[in-house]
Amino acid sequence: MLRKTTPVSENATKRPSPPSTSKPVILRHFSHDSVL
Repeated sequence: MLRKTTPVSENATKRPSPPSTSKPVILRHFSHDSVL
């Protein structure tokens, strides 16, 4: 899970627009982890 989140963070940092879309995606991933 961490490996998948790392690349997303790098992409979000490089692109200023995607950050907004990346944040919700990351939150959803965290929600799944919390549920598990």
